Amino acid sequence: MLMNAWVILNMVFDRKCIKLGWDIHNMFSKNRSYRMRNLIKAGLNVIKNDRIVKHEGMYIVNSFMPPLNSKAYRSILTAVPGEGSEIFLSHTEGKRKAPISIYISATSKCMYDCWHCSAAKRGIQCDTDTDRMIELVRKIQNMGTGIIGFTGGEPLLRDDLEKIISSIDDRSVSFVFSTGYGLTYERAMKLKASGLLGIAISLDSLDSKEHDKGRGFEGAYDHAIKAINHAKKAGLYTMVQTVCTRELLADNKLYDFARFMKELGVDEMRIIQPLPCGRLDSDSSSLLNAEEERKLIDFHIQCNHNKKLPKASVFSYFESDGQFGCGAAVQHSYIDSEGNLYPCDFVPLSFGNVFVTPIDVLWQRMHGSIGKPRGYCFSKAELKDILKTKENVKCYPLEAEDLCIECKCQNPKLPAFYRILKGEKV
Repeated sequence: MLMNAWVILNMVFDRKCIKLGWDIHNMFSKNRSYRMRNLIKAGLNVIKNDRIVKHEGMYIVNSFMPPLNSKAYRSILTAVPGEGSEIFLSHTEGKRKAPISIYISATSKCMYDCWHCSAAKRGIQCDTDTDRMIELVRKIQNMGTGIIGFTGGEPLLRDDLEKIISSIDDRSVSFVFSTGYGLTYERAMKLKASGLLGIAISLDSLDSKEHDKGRGFEGAYDHAIKAINHAKKAGLYTMVQTVCTRELLADNKLYDFARFMKELGVDEMRIIQPLPCGRLDSDSSSLLNAEEERKLIDFHIQCNHNKKLPKASVFSYFESDGQFGCGAAVQHSYIDSEGNLYPCDFVPLSFGNVFVTPIDVLWQRMHGSIGKPRGYCFSKAELKDILKTKENVKCYPLEAEDLCIECKCQNPKLPAFYRILKGEKV
């Protein structure tokens, strides 16, 4: 908590933050079971191991949620079902009308050949044209989604990306997830001018040859480093996204990596572990074991409590039972470049196409089916069992009806955030 003391002191005198806290209290107090102390406890639990950073006047807890003093944050607060006293209950049970974030594959095209690619079996798809993409973004915003991310493939290959981003109003913030290929300073400035909040550049190793090999592209490391520098210079919230292998966890290599990211001025490290989907759906040897996951979570804690290291956001920590749990079909969802809707980038179960059926209808169908907060990764715990029933899976998406209705996602234990907000002991 001491790491956030100065920032919290600033927030206490920030008019938008004060009004936000008061509005949340008034909204929740319509329910008799609500207690302000539980709201405070839930909030403190979120930030106890997360370093709040201030970027251009915005207070960012992590890139999984919009800045606290933004209109986008208010969007996610109100995107829950019910009225009056029902609003608080929806928040305590993870019931939503829209996810906190939706990532859209801007294109399936990519010059890289990453060893862990989650989109590998989707093949080359037709890209959605500019007008349809802008209309989709509008509908996503109208649902109440606070973060719109553009991924791929390589999203920077779209020359209309700035036009699409500029169509997003302040009800949402936007991120781009890129290899860094093609991000010149001029392009970074154009993205910034279009309204982009931040960009995450993929980088997995300090060894340029090792990174290039893993990404299947000569020069990938140099492109990533240059992109980080250009993004920082342009004033974008600059993140590095890393797929953490057991080799990177060994011999403090991850800490060496973090120290170099600090030297580069990276605002946030997003660290994900290999997951059993796409190119790795049948390669369990690359997956981290429980002890390795604990090391990764400990890295998250150590980084955020040490100002000599950059802010870290480890997926395993954020999605653990001690925080919000897995975000699939609750806090997060994914749309591929042809418009198919999924619970997550790493769960290839399509619930339909957003250009055939309205996205709000599809999302509610998906959320009602499997969108329950759970303290474990859906991809790791559920998907592997689903894939066992499918022989020789050669392409995605799998249709959602292939999902086993007896899987344990039907009635999972609520993660800590929801239980604390309810007033339960954790």
